[in-house]
Amino acid sequence: MMRQYQAIKAQYSDAILLFRLGDFYEMFFHDAEVAAPILNITLTSRNGMPMCGIPYHALDSYLSKLVDAGMKVAICDQVEDPSTAKGVVKREVVRVVIPGTLVEGGGDGEELTSALVEEKGRIGMAFLDLATGNFSLTEVNNSQEAMAYLERLSPLSLLIPWGYQDSPIVSRLKGTMPNLFVDTADPWVFEFNGAKRLLLEHFKVRSLKGFGCEESTMGIRAAGALIHYLSTLQKRSLSHVRSLSYYAPLQFLYLDPVAIRHLELTENLWDRGREGTLFNYLNHTLTPMGVRLLHHWLLHPSRDLKTIREREDTVEWLVNNREILDTLRRRLKAVCDLERLGSRVAMGMVTPRVLGAIRDSLHTLPEIRDSLTSIPTSMAQSLAVKIDPLPQLRKLLAEALVENPPARLGEGWTIREGYHSELD
Repeated sequence: MMRQYQAIKAQYSDAILLFRLGDFYEMFFHDAEVAAPILNITLTSRNGMPMCGIPYHALDSYLSKLVDAGMKVAICDQVEDPSTAKGVVKREVVRVVIPGTLVEGGGDGEELTSALVEEKGRIGMAFLDLATGNFSLTEVNNSQEAMAYLERLSPLSLLIPWGYQDSPIVSRLKGTMPNLFVDTADPWVFEFNGAKRLLLEHFKVRSLKGFGCEESTMGIRAAGALIHYLSTLQKRSLSHVRSLSYYAPLQFLYLDPVAIRHLELTENLWDRGREGTLFNYLNHTLTPMGVRLLHHWLLHPSRDLKTIREREDTVEWLVNNREILDTLRRRLKAVCDLERLGSRVAMGMVTPRVLGAIRDSLHTLPEIRDSLTSIPTSMAQSLAVKIDPLPQLRKLLAEALVENPPARLGEGWTIREGYHSELD
Protein backbone atom coordinates (compact mmCIF):
# COMPACT_ATOMS: atom_id res chain seq x y z
CA MET A 1 0.00 0.00 0.00
CA MET A 2 2.84 2.41 0.82
CA ARG A 3 4.46 1.66 -2.54
CA GLN A 4 1.14 2.64 -4.11
CA TYR A 5 1.09 5.81 -2.02
CA GLN A 6 4.65 6.76 -3.00
CA ALA A 7 3.92 6.24 -6.71
CA ILE A 8 0.84 8.50 -6.56
CA LYS A 9 2.60 11.09 -4.39
CA ALA A 10 5.43 11.30 -6.95
CA GLN A 11 2.91 12.51 -9.53
CA TYR A 12 1.60 15.21 -7.16
CA SER A 13 4.75 16.22 -5.32
CA ASP A 14 3.63 19.86 -5.01
CA ALA A 15 0.31 18.99 -3.33
CA ILE A 16 -0.91 17.70 0.02
CA LEU A 17 -2.10 14.17 -0.83
CA LEU A 18 -5.27 12.99 0.96
CA PHE A 19 -4.99 9.20 0.67
CA ARG A 20 -8.25 7.30 1.26
CA LEU A 21 -7.93 4.40 3.69
CA GLY A 22 -11.32 2.96 4.63
CA ASP A 23 -13.27 5.66 6.48
CA PHE A 24 -10.34 8.10 6.63
CA TYR A 25 -8.18 10.26 4.42
CA GLU A 26 -4.61 9.82 5.64
CA MET A 27 -1.58 12.08 5.16
CA PHE A 28 1.99 10.89 5.56
CA PHE A 29 5.54 12.23 5.98
CA HIS A 30 5.99 15.96 5.20
CA ASP A 31 2.32 16.33 4.18
CA ALA A 32 1.23 15.23 7.65
CA GLU A 33 3.66 17.61 9.36
CA VAL A 34 2.37 20.55 7.30
CA ALA A 35 -1.35 19.69 7.50
CA ALA A 36 -1.71 18.71 11.17
CA PRO A 37 -1.28 22.21 12.66
CA ILE A 38 -3.47 23.77 9.93
CA LEU A 39 -6.26 21.28 10.62
CA ASN A 40 -5.70 21.28 14.38
CA ILE A 41 -5.47 17.48 14.48
CA THR A 42 -3.00 15.16 16.21
CA LEU A 43 0.21 14.26 14.42
CA THR A 44 1.12 10.65 15.16
CA SER A 45 3.75 8.27 13.81
CA ARG A 46 4.16 4.64 12.93
CA ASN A 47 7.63 3.08 12.63
CA GLY A 48 9.02 6.63 12.58
CA MET A 49 6.67 7.74 9.77
CA PRO A 50 4.69 10.95 10.59
CA MET A 51 0.99 10.60 9.80
CA CYS A 52 -2.42 12.11 10.51
CA GLY A 53 -5.95 11.58 9.21
CA ILE A 54 -9.45 13.01 8.86
CA PRO A 55 -12.85 11.23 8.59
CA TYR A 56 -13.93 10.94 4.95
CA HIS A 57 -17.42 12.28 5.70
CA ALA A 58 -15.91 15.50 7.11
CA LEU A 59 -13.76 16.16 4.01
CA ASP A 60 -15.46 19.44 3.04
CA SER A 61 -14.69 21.30 6.26
CA TYR A 62 -11.09 20.10 6.50
CA LEU A 63 -10.48 20.70 2.81
CA SER A 64 -11.58 24.32 3.10
CA LYS A 65 -9.05 24.88 5.92
CA LEU A 66 -6.19 23.57 3.79
CA VAL A 67 -7.24 25.64 0.78
CA ASP A 68 -7.70 28.77 2.92
CA ALA A 69 -4.12 28.27 4.08
CA GLY A 70 -2.96 28.42 0.45
CA MET A 71 -2.40 24.70 -0.02
CA LYS A 72 -2.76 22.66 -3.20
CA VAL A 73 -4.59 19.45 -2.29
CA ALA A 74 -4.87 16.20 -4.26
CA ILE A 75 -7.77 13.93 -3.27
CA CYS A 76 -6.96 10.25 -3.79
CA ASP A 77 -9.94 7.89 -3.55
CA GLN A 78 -10.53 4.15 -3.70
CA VAL A 79 -11.88 3.49 -7.20
CA GLU A 80 -12.85 -0.15 -6.74
CA ASP A 81 -14.84 -2.07 -4.14
CA PRO A 82 -12.48 -3.24 -1.35
CA SER A 83 -14.60 -6.36 -0.85
CA THR A 84 -13.94 -7.59 -4.40
CA ALA A 85 -10.42 -6.22 -4.90
CA LYS A 86 -7.55 -8.64 -5.38
CA GLY A 87 -4.51 -7.36 -3.51
CA VAL A 88 -4.19 -3.63 -2.84
CA VAL A 89 -7.36 -1.65 -3.55
CA LYS A 90 -6.95 0.48 -6.69
CA ARG A 91 -6.67 4.19 -5.89
CA GLU A 92 -6.23 7.30 -8.00
CA VAL A 93 -6.43 11.07 -7.65
CA VAL A 94 -9.95 12.15 -8.57
CA ARG A 95 -9.53 15.89 -8.09
CA VAL A 96 -6.95 18.54 -7.27
CA VAL A 97 -8.06 21.64 -5.37
CA ILE A 98 -6.34 25.04 -5.21
CA PRO A 99 -7.57 28.36 -3.78
CA GLY A 100 -10.56 29.51 -5.81
CA THR A 101 -11.73 26.06 -6.95
CA LEU A 102 -13.60 24.85 -3.87
CA VAL A 103 -17.16 24.85 -5.24
CA GLU A 104 -18.56 23.39 -2.01
CA GLY A 105 -17.88 26.64 -0.16
CA GLY A 106 -19.38 30.06 -0.65
CA GLY A 107 -17.96 33.49 0.13
CA ASP A 108 -19.32 37.02 -0.05
CA GLY A 109 -17.62 37.85 -3.33
CA GLU A 110 -16.43 36.07 -6.42
CA GLU A 111 -13.76 33.42 -5.84
CA LEU A 112 -11.66 33.79 -8.95
CA THR A 113 -8.89 31.78 -10.51
CA SER A 114 -6.87 33.68 -13.09
CA ALA A 115 -4.22 33.28 -15.77
CA LEU A 116 -1.70 35.76 -17.17
CA VAL A 117 0.56 35.71 -20.22
CA GLU A 118 2.83 38.49 -21.52
CA GLU A 119 4.59 39.07 -24.83
CA LYS A 120 6.19 42.20 -26.28
CA GLY A 121 4.55 44.46 -23.71
CA ARG A 122 1.03 43.10 -24.27
CA ILE A 123 -0.54 41.22 -21.36
CA GLY A 124 -3.52 38.87 -21.58
CA MET A 125 -5.53 37.84 -18.53
CA ALA A 126 -8.48 35.57 -17.87
CA PHE A 127 -10.68 35.20 -14.79
CA LEU A 128 -13.00 32.32 -13.90
CA ASP A 129 -15.25 31.75 -10.91
CA LEU A 130 -15.43 27.96 -11.03
CA ALA A 131 -18.34 27.81 -8.59
CA THR A 132 -20.63 30.01 -10.71
CA GLY A 133 -19.18 29.58 -14.21
CA ASN A 134 -18.58 33.33 -14.72
CA PHE A 135 -15.68 33.60 -17.20
CA SER A 136 -14.02 36.69 -18.67
CA LEU A 137 -10.82 37.78 -20.39
CA THR A 138 -9.07 41.06 -21.09
CA GLU A 139 -5.92 42.49 -22.64
CA VAL A 140 -3.81 45.46 -21.53
CA ASN A 141 -0.73 47.38 -22.70
CA ASN A 142 1.46 47.41 -19.61
CA SER A 143 2.08 45.84 -16.22
CA GLN A 144 0.61 48.81 -14.34
CA GLU A 145 -2.80 48.25 -15.94
CA ALA A 146 -2.52 44.52 -15.30
CA MET A 147 -1.69 45.15 -11.64
CA ALA A 148 -4.72 47.42 -11.28
CA TYR A 149 -7.04 44.76 -12.73
CA LEU A 150 -5.62 41.96 -10.60
CA GLU A 151 -5.73 43.97 -7.38
CA ARG A 152 -9.29 45.07 -8.12
CA LEU A 153 -10.60 41.60 -8.92
CA SER A 154 -8.46 39.92 -6.21
CA PRO A 155 -8.17 36.40 -7.68
CA LEU A 156 -7.22 33.67 -5.22
CA SER A 157 -4.87 31.94 -7.64
CA LEU A 158 -2.84 32.86 -10.71
CA LEU A 159 -1.59 30.60 -13.51
CA ILE A 160 1.52 31.72 -15.42
CA PRO A 161 3.84 30.06 -17.97
CA TRP A 162 6.79 28.15 -16.53
CA GLY A 163 9.84 30.41 -16.37
CA TYR A 164 7.78 33.52 -15.64
CA GLN A 165 7.92 33.13 -11.83
CA ASP A 166 10.51 35.86 -11.29
CA SER A 167 9.13 38.37 -13.76
CA PRO A 168 8.64 41.94 -12.45
CA ILE A 169 4.83 41.76 -12.47
CA VAL A 170 4.70 38.45 -10.57
CA SER A 171 7.21 39.73 -8.03
CA ARG A 172 5.10 42.87 -7.50
CA LEU A 173 1.93 40.79 -7.15
CA LYS A 174 3.52 38.65 -4.45
CA GLY A 175 4.30 41.86 -2.57
CA THR A 176 0.83 43.41 -2.84
CA MET A 177 -1.15 40.13 -2.71
CA PRO A 178 0.87 37.89 -0.35
CA ASN A 179 -1.89 35.26 -0.15
CA LEU A 180 -2.10 34.82 -3.93
CA PHE A 181 -1.51 31.18 -4.93
CA VAL A 182 0.75 31.08 -8.02
CA ASP A 183 1.10 27.98 -10.19
CA THR A 184 2.77 27.32 -13.53
CA ALA A 185 1.99 25.45 -16.74
CA ASP A 186 4.13 24.51 -19.72
CA PRO A 187 4.45 27.47 -22.13
CA TRP A 188 2.77 25.49 -24.93
CA VAL A 189 -0.51 25.64 -22.96
CA PHE A 190 -0.51 29.41 -23.59
CA GLU A 191 0.08 29.19 -27.36
CA PHE A 192 -2.60 31.02 -29.35
CA ASN A 193 -3.73 28.36 -31.82
CA GLY A 194 -4.11 25.64 -29.21
CA ALA A 195 -5.82 27.96 -26.72
CA LYS A 196 -8.31 29.21 -29.30
CA ARG A 197 -9.05 25.71 -30.55
CA LEU A 198 -9.71 24.56 -26.99
CA LEU A 199 -12.14 27.44 -26.37
CA LEU A 200 -14.00 26.76 -29.62
CA GLU A 201 -14.33 23.09 -28.70
CA HIS A 202 -15.40 23.90 -25.15
CA PHE A 203 -18.17 26.29 -26.19
CA LYS A 204 -19.03 24.25 -29.33
CA VAL A 205 -18.81 27.30 -31.60
CA ARG A 206 -16.97 28.14 -34.84
CA SER A 207 -15.95 31.63 -33.78
CA LEU A 208 -15.49 33.70 -30.63
CA LYS A 209 -17.11 36.75 -32.26
CA GLY A 210 -20.36 36.11 -30.43
CA PHE A 211 -18.50 36.58 -27.13
CA GLY A 212 -17.00 39.90 -28.25
CA CYS A 213 -13.41 38.79 -27.86
CA GLU A 214 -12.36 37.40 -31.27
CA GLU A 215 -9.61 40.05 -31.64
CA SER A 216 -8.12 39.65 -28.15
CA THR A 217 -5.15 37.44 -29.04
CA MET A 218 -3.42 37.66 -25.65
CA GLY A 219 -6.69 37.30 -23.73
CA ILE A 220 -7.58 34.17 -25.71
CA ARG A 221 -4.17 32.68 -24.85
CA ALA A 222 -4.80 33.24 -21.13
CA ALA A 223 -8.41 31.99 -21.27
CA GLY A 224 -7.54 28.80 -23.15
CA ALA A 225 -4.70 28.05 -20.74
CA LEU A 226 -6.97 28.59 -17.74
CA ILE A 227 -9.68 26.23 -19.03
CA HIS A 228 -7.05 23.58 -19.83
CA TYR A 229 -5.47 23.93 -16.38
CA LEU A 230 -8.71 23.78 -14.39
CA SER A 231 -10.09 20.88 -16.44
CA THR A 232 -6.88 18.98 -15.69
CA LEU A 233 -7.11 19.71 -11.97
CA GLN A 234 -10.80 18.85 -11.70
CA LYS A 235 -10.44 15.79 -13.98
CA ARG A 236 -13.84 16.48 -15.50
CA SER A 237 -15.54 18.68 -18.08
CA LEU A 238 -16.35 22.25 -17.03
CA SER A 239 -19.66 22.12 -18.89
CA HIS A 240 -21.26 24.69 -16.58
CA VAL A 241 -18.88 27.34 -17.96
CA ARG A 242 -21.16 28.29 -20.84
CA SER A 243 -20.14 31.81 -21.77
CA LEU A 244 -17.14 34.11 -22.08
CA SER A 245 -17.12 37.90 -21.86
CA TYR A 246 -14.61 40.67 -22.46
CA TYR A 247 -13.82 42.51 -19.23
CA ALA A 248 -14.03 46.16 -20.32
CA PRO A 249 -13.39 48.54 -17.42
CA LEU A 250 -14.71 51.52 -19.43
CA GLN A 251 -18.20 50.20 -18.60
CA PHE A 252 -17.50 50.99 -14.94
CA LEU A 253 -16.33 53.91 -12.84
CA TYR A 254 -12.61 53.30 -12.35
CA LEU A 255 -11.61 52.75 -8.73
CA ASP A 256 -7.91 52.19 -8.15
CA PRO A 257 -6.81 49.70 -5.46
CA VAL A 258 -5.79 52.51 -3.06
CA ALA A 259 -9.24 54.11 -3.30
CA ILE A 260 -11.00 50.77 -2.79
CA ARG A 261 -8.86 50.08 0.27
CA HIS A 262 -9.17 53.51 1.93
CA LEU A 263 -12.88 53.93 1.19
CA GLU A 264 -13.35 50.57 2.96
CA LEU A 265 -15.88 49.44 0.36
CA THR A 266 -15.66 45.72 1.04
CA GLU A 267 -12.81 45.34 3.59
CA ASN A 268 -11.95 47.46 6.62
CA LEU A 269 -8.44 48.76 7.23
CA TRP A 270 -7.72 47.15 10.61
CA ASP A 271 -8.29 43.45 9.99
CA ARG A 272 -9.53 43.27 6.36
CA GLY A 273 -12.89 42.04 7.66
CA ARG A 274 -16.42 43.19 6.76
CA GLU A 275 -17.25 45.15 9.92
CA GLY A 276 -17.60 48.89 9.28
CA THR A 277 -17.50 48.61 5.48
CA LEU A 278 -19.97 50.06 3.01
CA PHE A 279 -20.71 46.51 1.86
CA ASN A 280 -21.60 45.44 5.40
CA TYR A 281 -23.85 48.47 5.86
CA LEU A 282 -25.74 47.94 2.58
CA ASN A 283 -25.92 44.15 2.62
CA HIS A 284 -29.51 43.20 3.33
CA THR A 285 -29.55 40.64 0.53
CA LEU A 286 -31.34 37.34 1.12
CA THR A 287 -29.60 35.00 -1.33
CA PRO A 288 -25.92 34.11 -1.84
CA MET A 289 -26.27 35.27 -5.46
CA GLY A 290 -27.45 38.65 -4.19
CA VAL A 291 -24.46 38.93 -1.86
CA ARG A 292 -22.05 38.33 -4.74
CA LEU A 293 -23.88 40.74 -7.05
CA LEU A 294 -23.84 43.54 -4.48
CA HIS A 295 -20.13 42.92 -3.87
CA HIS A 296 -19.48 43.14 -7.63
CA TRP A 297 -21.55 46.32 -8.04
CA LEU A 298 -19.66 48.09 -5.26
CA LEU A 299 -16.31 47.37 -6.90
CA HIS A 300 -17.65 48.05 -10.42
CA PRO A 301 -20.03 51.05 -10.21
CA SER A 302 -21.91 51.40 -13.49
CA ARG A 303 -21.20 54.40 -15.74
CA ASP A 304 -24.29 53.74 -17.84
CA LEU A 305 -26.97 56.33 -17.01
CA LYS A 306 -29.79 54.10 -18.33
CA THR A 307 -28.72 51.23 -16.04
CA ILE A 308 -28.42 53.54 -13.02
CA ARG A 309 -31.89 55.03 -13.59
CA GLU A 310 -33.47 51.59 -14.07
CA ARG A 311 -32.08 50.47 -10.72
CA GLU A 312 -33.23 53.65 -8.98
CA ASP A 313 -36.72 53.42 -10.50
CA THR A 314 -37.12 49.85 -9.25
CA VAL A 315 -35.86 50.66 -5.75
CA GLU A 316 -38.14 53.70 -5.53
CA TRP A 317 -41.20 51.72 -6.58
CA LEU A 318 -40.48 48.96 -4.05
CA VAL A 319 -39.91 51.46 -1.24
CA ASN A 320 -43.33 52.97 -2.02
CA ASN A 321 -45.01 49.54 -2.26
CA ARG A 322 -43.84 47.86 0.89
CA GLU A 323 -46.25 44.93 0.73
CA ILE A 324 -44.87 43.78 -2.63
CA LEU A 325 -41.31 44.29 -1.35
CA ASP A 326 -41.96 42.22 1.78
CA THR A 327 -43.53 39.43 -0.29
CA LEU A 328 -40.61 39.40 -2.73
CA ARG A 329 -38.07 39.31 0.11
CA ARG A 330 -39.90 36.44 1.80
CA ARG A 331 -39.86 34.45 -1.43
CA LEU A 332 -36.20 35.19 -2.14
CA LYS A 333 -35.30 33.97 1.33
CA ALA A 334 -36.39 30.46 0.32
CA VAL A 335 -33.90 30.26 -2.56
CA CYS A 336 -30.60 28.44 -2.02
CA ASP A 337 -27.36 29.14 -3.89
CA LEU A 338 -28.58 27.93 -7.29
CA GLU A 339 -25.41 29.16 -9.05
CA ARG A 340 -23.12 27.01 -6.95
CA LEU A 341 -25.52 24.07 -6.65
CA GLY A 342 -26.00 23.98 -10.42
CA SER A 343 -22.23 23.97 -10.89
CA ARG A 344 -21.88 21.06 -8.48
CA VAL A 345 -24.43 19.04 -10.46
CA ALA A 346 -22.66 19.80 -13.74
CA MET A 347 -19.29 18.78 -12.25
CA GLY A 348 -20.61 15.49 -10.87
CA MET A 349 -20.26 16.58 -7.23
CA VAL A 350 -23.90 16.34 -6.29
CA THR A 351 -25.36 14.90 -3.09
CA PRO A 352 -28.97 14.03 -2.17
CA ARG A 353 -29.17 17.15 0.02
CA VAL A 354 -27.97 19.34 -2.86
CA LEU A 355 -30.72 17.94 -5.08
CA GLY A 356 -33.26 18.61 -2.33
CA ALA A 357 -32.10 22.23 -2.07
CA ILE A 358 -32.45 22.66 -5.84
CA ARG A 359 -35.95 21.16 -5.73
CA ASP A 360 -37.05 23.53 -2.95
CA SER A 361 -35.55 26.57 -4.70
CA LEU A 362 -37.20 25.73 -8.02
CA HIS A 363 -40.55 25.51 -6.23
CA THR A 364 -40.21 29.19 -5.30
CA LEU A 365 -39.16 30.53 -8.72
CA PRO A 366 -42.69 30.90 -10.20
CA GLU A 367 -43.70 32.97 -7.16
CA ILE A 368 -40.64 35.21 -7.53
CA ARG A 369 -41.44 35.68 -11.20
CA ASP A 370 -45.02 36.66 -10.30
CA SER A 371 -43.73 39.27 -7.82
CA LEU A 372 -41.39 40.77 -10.41
CA THR A 373 -44.15 40.84 -13.05
CA SER A 374 -46.23 43.04 -10.74
CA ILE A 375 -43.48 45.69 -10.59
CA PRO A 376 -44.01 48.20 -13.47
CA THR A 377 -40.35 49.02 -14.18
CA SER A 378 -38.25 47.94 -17.16
CA MET A 379 -35.63 46.31 -14.92
CA ALA A 380 -38.14 44.16 -13.01
CA GLN A 381 -39.94 43.15 -16.21
CA SER A 382 -36.69 42.12 -17.93
CA LEU A 383 -35.69 40.06 -14.87
CA ALA A 384 -39.10 38.34 -14.81
CA VAL A 385 -38.76 37.32 -18.46
CA LYS A 386 -35.33 35.76 -17.80
CA ILE A 387 -36.59 33.43 -15.05
CA ASP A 388 -37.13 29.86 -16.25
CA PRO A 389 -38.81 27.85 -13.46
CA LEU A 390 -37.82 24.54 -15.13
CA PRO A 391 -41.14 22.77 -14.45
CA GLN A 392 -40.02 19.35 -15.75
CA LEU A 393 -36.95 19.28 -13.53
CA ARG A 394 -38.98 20.53 -10.57
CA LYS A 395 -41.56 17.76 -11.13
CA LEU A 396 -38.86 15.07 -11.45
CA LEU A 397 -37.12 16.08 -8.22
CA ALA A 398 -40.42 16.42 -6.33
CA GLU A 399 -41.55 12.93 -7.38
CA ALA A 400 -38.21 11.15 -6.97
CA LEU A 401 -36.76 12.55 -3.73
CA VAL A 402 -37.83 11.99 -0.15
CA GLU A 403 -38.90 15.09 1.78
CA ASN A 404 -35.56 15.51 3.59
CA PRO A 405 -32.75 13.87 1.60
CA PRO A 406 -29.62 12.86 3.55
CA ALA A 407 -26.29 14.65 3.27
CA ARG A 408 -24.76 11.62 1.53
CA LEU A 409 -25.88 8.47 -0.24
CA GLY A 410 -26.13 5.54 2.15
CA GLU A 411 -26.96 7.67 5.21
CA GLY A 412 -30.72 7.23 4.84
CA TRP A 413 -33.43 7.04 2.20
CA THR A 414 -32.93 9.23 -0.88
CA ILE A 415 -35.52 7.98 -3.40
CA ARG A 416 -39.17 8.27 -2.45
CA GLU A 417 -41.07 5.00 -1.94
CA GLY A 418 -43.29 4.21 -4.92
CA TYR A 419 -41.15 6.12 -7.42
CA HIS A 420 -39.20 3.12 -8.75
CA SER A 421 -40.70 -0.34 -8.38
CA GLU A 422 -37.45 -2.29 -8.79
CA LEU A 423 -35.73 -0.12 -6.14
CA ASP A 424 -38.73 -0.57 -3.81
